[in-house]
Amino acid sequence: MSPITPENAVPTPAPLMAPRRVFHIVAGSTIPVAGIYAPYDWLMWGLVAASLLAITFDVGRVHWPQANRLIMRWLPIFKEKEANSVTGATFMLVAALVAFALLNREVAVLGFLFLAVGDPAAALVGTRARRGRIFGKSVAGTAAFAVTASVAGSLVAIHPVVSLTWWLYAGAVVAAVTELLPLRVDDNVSIPLVSGAAMTLMVSL
Repeated sequence: MSPITPENAVPTPAPLMAPRRVFHIVAGSTIPVAGIYAPYDWLMWGLVAASLLAITFDVGRVHWPQANRLIMRWLPIFKEKEANSVTGATFMLVAALVAFALLNREVAVLGFLFLAVGDPAAALVGTRARRGRIFGKSVAGTAAFAVTASVAGSLVAIHPVVSLTWWLYAGAVVAAVTELLPLRVDDNVSIPLVSGAAMTLMVSL
């Protein structure tokens, strides 16, 4: 991937947050739903194919700035920093491939469910909160993440693939705290993998 220079940089305005949040919920929810219902082999091959397509898409955008400008203009779902770099969707797909390859299927499903519903909830509440900020983020947004993720996990636990246990709620809190912390890793990677790893440890207790 070529370095970003003034010649190939793509100046774009901040994306419309409502379309991005809707896309995040819909696209992000596809992974845990597939994790529940799809046969494991199909799931893994699908994630491999989707990851390769996403990486190819990002590499192509950076190498063809004119096409990139059109994509940024007509698809208002990207953050400004993603205009000339890897998108959050690509990070999410690669992280899903790693999670379902290495972690228990149940905790991988929950980790990506927490990401899909909790991250938009934190953004929605956090942008409106005026007080109580840590690391530049709202404590209210973190609480909204934990509550929304816990509720979503409880609903998904109706399916026998997911257990309704104490570590589900602890995992939701870990996911919320991970989103709050100023980690240098993209949230689409850190939230599902850290919460998934934490739940894996909790299952063994």
